[in-house]
Amino acid sequence: MLENENENVNIEHKREELNDAPMKSIPLWKRIYLLAMGIGGLNIIAIIISVALMFLPENQANSLTNIITYSVLFCAMFGIIIFDLPKFVYQFKDYRRYLYGLLFGLAVIGFDVCYSNIINLFYTFHVSENEETIRGVITLYPALSIIVIGILGPICEELAYRVGLFGLIKKWSVVGAFFASTILFGLAHFTFSGNILDELVNLPIYLFSGFIFTFAYYKYGFIGSMSAHILNNLISVIVTVAEAYKATSFI
Repeated sequence: MLENENENVNIEHKREELNDAPMKSIPLWKRIYLLAMGIGGLNIIAIIISVALMFLPENQANSLTNIITYSVLFCAMFGIIIFDLPKFVYQFKDYRRYLYGLLFGLAVIGFDVCYSNIINLFYTFHVSENEETIRGVITLYPALSIIVIGILGPICEELAYRVGLFGLIKKWSVVGAFFASTILFGLAHFTFSGNILDELVNLPIYLFSGFIFTFAYYKYGFIGSMSAHILNNLISVIVTVAEAYKATSFI
């Protein structure tokens, strides 16, 4: 009995070492770069793009700004870690990481649906300003949204908040890394210039998502958190496109 318990502990320890191995081999400056690009770089790129697109109608300019910004951000991040990808090869080959990641993604979607329905019993639920902006992008550019919002965006955020932020703090404190990764991820989707009450009501959804993605990363590596995040965003894009199509079909 004791031998079986020790064997299970050793297997668990070995798996965690495999999850963390690529992170340990990524230089400190790259982690800082990924985090900085995910937080400050994102805003700087967005400002530059929005100025360049001022000649377009506001809705179109805002939507294209989001699409181009995340596309540029992805290239800037991917270009830095491209030579580190071979260190993740064994993770890409492990189908279980994708499977568990998808399950975590479903958990996020399930929580979102349940929470929204419960809140609607007491409060007229409105999506956050961030979500409203994303829906505008999806409505105008559904095909591009599937690629950028559904895939590139989640990859960028996982590189910033998990590979970057979580990896930086985990060296000193796992609990601290979980806390920082969850809170900053939630605040990154909080619009302080919007309706504060609506933003606060929506905040638990982002905090829960941030925690689940962080847990998926901690247990199953980058593939786990990336799969969860992509599934969540893809489902959101598909549902928004379907709702937009349904609305226009009745006009």
